[in-house]
Amino acid sequence: GDEILTAIAPAPVGDGGVGEELAALPGVALVAPLANFDLAFQGSRLEATAIRGTDFAADGRLTFTAGDRAAALEAVDAGGAVILPQARAQRLGLGLGDVLAVIGAGGPVELKVAGIVERSFPGRTGEAVLVGWRDAETAFGAVGADVFAIRYAPGARSTTSPAVAELARSYALTLAPISAVEGALGDALDRVFGLLDLFAVVALVIAALGIVNTISMDTWERVRELGVFRAAGMSRRQVWRSVLVEGGIL
Repeated sequence: GDEILTAIAPAPVGDGGVGEELAALPGVALVAPLANFDLAFQGSRLEATAIRGTDFAADGRLTFTAGDRAAALEAVDAGGAVILPQARAQRLGLGLGDVLAVIGAGGPVELKVAGIVERSFPGRTGEAVLVGWRDAETAFGAVGADVFAIRYAPGARSTTSPAVAELARSYALTLAPISAVEGALGDALDRVFGLLDLFAVVALVIAALGIVNTISMDTWERVRELGVFRAAGMSRRQVWRSVLVEGGIL
């Protein structure tokens, strides 16, 4: 989308919902509702996001690594199917055509893996699995959208965005351009990577001190042995070389 609308409470999806009102505004090309919820899988929490496959059929950045894109998105809308991010699929040991057995609001639910994508929506502990709105509402208790992604028609953003913002305020929705969301995520990642770089530098300094200390003590304790080598004809260059080789291996 071009802009993101975040709901304080789940917003109704379907006839008469805010999504329908947003889609009716002139200049709005697409309104994609998204909902985040948790599934129970083998005694652990599995994060999921509800999508409409038709919204991603001709748009979006879902890059499929397994399965047919059109067929997978159609299967998600039909129900009983799931799209897995590649990292999750590898962690769960699932492939294309396998069944993901989870616990929903009404009991056990089996979802067939219709496709695998490189990246999905981020969750708290990893990337979310993607299910259709039909399953989300009937089997997993989703009551509305947490986020609406807005796509404008070409050249219509400047004139349509104020109308979207006004409607968003009436429904207590928070409006943010996708560039602002990307910038916030980028800043957060930069801080995390900067902290990791600092830890790496500290670890490198500590490791270097430990290696220098180990080599120094080892050489000091072998003074007599090295003296015997020197007396037997070993040159200073050869002594240095042997010490450096041992240090390099360490």
